[in-house]
Amino acid sequence: MNYASLTMDAASKSTNLPKNTDGFDVGESTYTTIKDVKITNYDDYIAFKGGCNYVTVDGVTCSGASHGLSVGSPGKTNPDTVKNIYVTNAIMNDLV
Repeated sequence: MNYASLTMDAASKSTNLPKNTDGFDVGESTYTTIKDVKITNYDDYIAFKGGCNYVTVDGVTCSGASHGLSVGSPGKTNPDTVKNIYVTNAIMNDLV
């Protein structure tokens, strides 16, 4: 699966910031590429979840009060396996 040249912006219809607005949740996926993407949100920019293998992220620019990149899903009863994750040319702004 390939994602390229996208702009993602989480918006809210109220005066409150949007919640639970992950840019990408990548799970149970092999050979996934995320390239040249702009993400504005208020949760995880990109979350690598169980079953990820050979995921490439290149040229992403992220902003918003976010957690940045997350690996795994803490609190689950079964351990997650996430492997072969490659991130290059990533800019993370406004991390909390």
